[in-house]
Amino acid sequence: MNKFPFVYCLLALFVTPAYPAQSTITEVKGEACMRDNKSRKLTEQAALIDAKKKAVEYASTHVRSETEVRGFALEKDLLSAYSNAEVRVVQELNKGWYKDASLGECYRIRIKAEVIPDEERIKDYDLQERCSMRAEELFAKHRIDEVGNDYWRNVTGTYRNHFNKKLNKCFMIIADNRRDPSNFTYPAKFMQDTHENRVCGLYLGILMPDVKKQRTLYCDVFGKPCKSEREWDSLVAPYMEE
Repeated sequence: MNKFPFVYCLLALFVTPAYPAQSTITEVKGEACMRDNKSRKLTEQAALIDAKKKAVEYASTHVRSETEVRGFALEKDLLSAYSNAEVRVVQELNKGWYKDASLGECYRIRIKAEVIPDEERIKDYDLQERCSMRAEELFAKHRIDEVGNDYWRNVTGTYRNHFNKKLNKCFMIIADNRRDPSNFTYPAKFMQDTHENRVCGLYLGILMPDVKKQRTLYCDVFGKPCKSEREWDSLVAPYMEE
């Protein structure tokens, strides 16, 4: 049996998406009360901190609603970029002291603020987004090619991708279970280096009708042989997570 029966047509270049946001401008209000342990100056500072915190919360929520987030890793990078954002006060719109019946002397400030996300985290998001888009294109092409093959039926497939920052590479894993006319099932997994246009890991097994134990036909990751699907998963893990 040919150890690699499936052919992939790969894109030559990354598609470069725009960053989800370079900065966000918003108007927010911050409040704080003196109580027994604050001076007027500390209360004013606390109100400004409250306003900046609300600006970050607004920017994070706004960007998430405007951006199609592709998976948990991307969402985590994006939220991290805004949790470490710099907030610049563009304009103080109004501010002043007032008395609250239960809290005493309080201070309120309304500002126009620019929320500037952490640049390195935005770069991380962009790299993961490029990787996700490329993997989506490759998987779509894979399904079109293989579903049209008359020999195989009952094709089920999934994929996952990850941009490995240490290696500066985008990897994806395609997993398929294929069944031939004799009801032999062929579990297959491929780890693809999407940029270099090559398969760098392959697992192929066989499960015969009425036999519960799966047999390994081929197992390899970057030239290192393996004996089982579990061992293959262990070998590819460092490339698919950090």
